[in-house]
Amino acid sequence: MAGSNGVREGTAAIARLGKQRSWQAALATFGGMRRMQLKLDMVAYNATISACEQGHQWQLALQLLVRARQKHLLPDIITYNACISASDKSQSWQGALGLLGEVRSARLAPTIITYNAVISACGRGLQWQRAFGFLDLLRSGGGREEEPCAHPLPRPDRVTYNSTLSALERGHSWDHALALLQNMRDTRVAPDVVSINTGIAASARGQHWQGALALLNELLPEHEAPPLPARLVADAVSFNVTISACAAASRWDRALGLVAEMRRRARSPAPDVVTYSTSISACGSPFAWPHALDLFEQLLGQRLRPNVIAYNSLVSACERGAQWQTALAVFERLQTSSQLRPDAVSFCSAIRACRRGSRWEATLMLIQDMKAKGTGLQAALTLAAGACGDSGKWEWALELLLNESRRQPSSERSLAHLDVYYFNTAISACNKGQQWELSLALLAEMRGVYISPDQLTFSLLATAAAAAKQRDTALELVREMNKHRE
Repeated sequence: MAGSNGVREGTAAIARLGKQRSWQAALATFGGMRRMQLKLDMVAYNATISACEQGHQWQLALQLLVRARQKHLLPDIITYNACISASDKSQSWQGALGLLGEVRSARLAPTIITYNAVISACGRGLQWQRAFGFLDLLRSGGGREEEPCAHPLPRPDRVTYNSTLSALERGHSWDHALALLQNMRDTRVAPDVVSINTGIAASARGQHWQGALALLNELLPEHEAPPLPARLVADAVSFNVTISACAAASRWDRALGLVAEMRRRARSPAPDVVTYSTSISACGSPFAWPHALDLFEQLLGQRLRPNVIAYNSLVSACERGAQWQTALAVFERLQTSSQLRPDAVSFCSAIRACRRGSRWEATLMLIQDMKAKGTGLQAALTLAAGACGDSGKWEWALELLLNESRRQPSSERSLAHLDVYYFNTAISACNKGQQWELSLALLAEMRGVYISPDQLTFSLLATAAAAAKQRDTALELVREMNKHRE
């Protein structure tokens, strides 16, 4: 490798490695060319910066930009586009804006690629107002800038609109996203499946499941022929996000209908693990648990591997349907899986099932298992205390509380492990065991770990004191409750 031929060959190799996302090898090749003291040009730097961009290495991309300037090379718009895109992929919206400022200072002409990358970076950074502002700037042709543009602005394309839609959806501005989607229909930039999917996601975020269904229907022809354009054919994301919107609205019937639609239509994507997991989670109604089981069987019948979310949703559906034995059997299957590990949600769902079946001993075993596995305990302890209290085992409810509250130094334990709901659960357990003195002791324990009692706390304590015929104590607690309310 010598002279200009060596630079060309090395640059071509770097470009190939960049396309393969082998940024480390691309950097090594670039370093080898430098050690050979080849006269590297801006094309070689651009190829290496692009390789770093493909590898989400925005800081390395910026270092190469600085080094090119030190070598008295002039970065061009290709250089900046790659650096801005690297900032986008690394979720550095401030870096993207700074680079756009450098483009303008260098009096280079930003391309639509430049603006699309900046808008995308703002979206990833939850800066939807900035993203929308750039789209507005491009739509107005620069007429809204405080200073006149040095170059004509490019016209927004479909990527511009889709990136802005995504920014609005991520920023929870779902109403603006749907308005922008409608605006696309009035322009020369026709929406594609990405646009519609983002609109569906925005509808889901806005808890507007009917809107999500309406948008999905735009991607589903009433008849299999004539076919829709390829850019407007529903994909798995279209269905899965719509199913998620239905699940959030407890419309399990609609979710099941969409799964059936996916299986029925020849041109629809086949249901995947996400489809089934989301659909099972929709079956939270006490009467929907048989459908959740059926969906799980369909998942297995398709030779798909259920994930933890699918298991958790099925355990929860069975528990809510009062099928606690089935719920625990499903949890047991998850525990014995060689490829999956139960998480905190799994254990909490299983503990709820134990509580429904009055299996307080099993609840304690699950808590021990969670401790052994290092799984988060706080929510599970509250549920376990409730299960013990329901079974009249107030001693165990207290044991769970006191062990956990004293596990850490007082300066660290208050907010890290316990909350007022947990104490209220323990107080309720003591009340069921007619242990009103212990209930009052828990009030002191709460204050000792810097947790403020709420109105429910005082109500539970006043009820316990009244039941024990401790009239003065009950009245004092009622006064404290009223003072707390003020």
